[in-house]
Amino acid sequence: MKKIQICAGSIAALAAVVFMTGCSILPEPRQSRIDYFDLKYPDLIQTRPVDVEQFITSTGERQRMLRRKEHIYMESSDFHKWMQPAGPLLTRYLRLAFRNPLQKQPVNRDDCVIISGEVLAFERNGDNAVLGVRYLLKFDRQTYTRTVLITEKINSSKPAAFAEAMSLAADIFARTVAAEIAKLPGKRK
Repeated sequence: MKKIQICAGSIAALAAVVFMTGCSILPEPRQSRIDYFDLKYPDLIQTRPVDVEQFITSTGERQRMLRRKEHIYMESSDFHKWMQPAGPLLTRYLRLAFRNPLQKQPVNRDDCVIISGEVLAFERNGDNAVLGVRYLLKFDRQTYTRTVLITEKINSSKPAAFAEAMSLAADIFARTVAAEIAKLPGKRK
């Protein structure tokens, strides 16, 4: 009986030591800080009035940065993330790009080109940032749709360089949409 008490006491003392030291006996993780990245603020793009509806995200990850490897294998990072999922990031970027100058009066939504869409790719593929988007333009009871895949060169292996290249891809996309809007016919009476 005494041996059981000594054994139980030893186990309890060992458990107490482990609980009190906590994680301090384990090696410190290589990286424990999570870095968040965002797209750059866009320059104002002058077009007819635009209303950007929420883009949806069809990529596999919500906020983690994705890297495509060997064409079909995707890798994500727990330590490098976007501020928001790809759809809301692109929505915010477009809303800021097509914003109304402060001196202008608000515009009736019926007079706006309405943009909506779906982000199909928002990833790193080798040395390129890849942005794939299917979007719709609605204006004057007409709907126009298009799917684009934009690649932009990444200058280094760092996540900040990926975010920089994705910002350039988003800018190319916004200017592509602006060019499409410029081609739309005038409003019917």
